[in-house]
Amino acid sequence: MDVKEVLDALRIDPAILTAGFAGGIVAALRDLALKAIEQVAIVISGTFIGVYVGEPIAVMTHMPPILLAFVIGYSGNEGLSLFYRKVILPRLGGIGGTNAAP
Repeated sequence: MDVKEVLDALRIDPAILTAGFAGGIVAALRDLALKAIEQVAIVISGTFIGVYVGEPIAVMTHMPPILLAFVIGYSGNEGLSLFYRKVILPRLGGIGGTNAAP
């Protein structure tokens, strides 16, 4: 099984995957003070956020999916972090404190 077959089985467009990956790379390079493992995690999550969130939003808004995959791959980690701090932590009773670092 090659990469194309895997992507086809997961219904992932390689161009959108590449755009999300590029957005994740740019997001990781934005803060070079991060540890290497944190930068790798940002790239991986940016890639998959761009693919799985960017494409459906592009379909709903009739915007170019590659552009949205890049933008969401770049900014998706910040959105997830904000969602976690503002929605998830308060529902868990403030585990980790409400004054968590941004």
